[in-house]
Amino acid sequence: MSHDAPLRFPVEVVGAVDRIVSGARARRGWFMHRRANRRGKRDLGLTDDGAWEVIASLRVADYHAGPEPDHHFADRQLWIFAPLVGAARAYLKVSYRPSDHPSATALVIWSIHPARFEMKRPYA
Repeated sequence: MSHDAPLRFPVEVVGAVDRIVSGARARRGWFMHRRANRRGKRDLGLTDDGAWEVIASLRVADYHAGPEPDHHFADRQLWIFAPLVGAARAYLKVSYRPSDHPSATALVIWSIHPARFEMKRPYA
């Protein structure tokens, strides 16, 4: 069965991307202090500022999965993205606290590294 209508992005994904991009542009949040993040940024050729720029440039087409519960912070949701960084596909896992006010969004970047498996992008 073919569909002539364009695929529409779920409103929830669009809202999450908007909040994450807004938080990244304002640098509201932090990278988890994990060896995999430090090595992953290095392997992607990114500084902290470069990683923030990647996150601030996310598009809905970069969506991979989520929302999922964040088991470390009960008031947050996890989202996974697969943006291109240069020629490499990256794995990005980020959470934020749901809020009625985007300016209150604080990000927690759990993972950023080259993708180690095929990343589906259902809206690409």
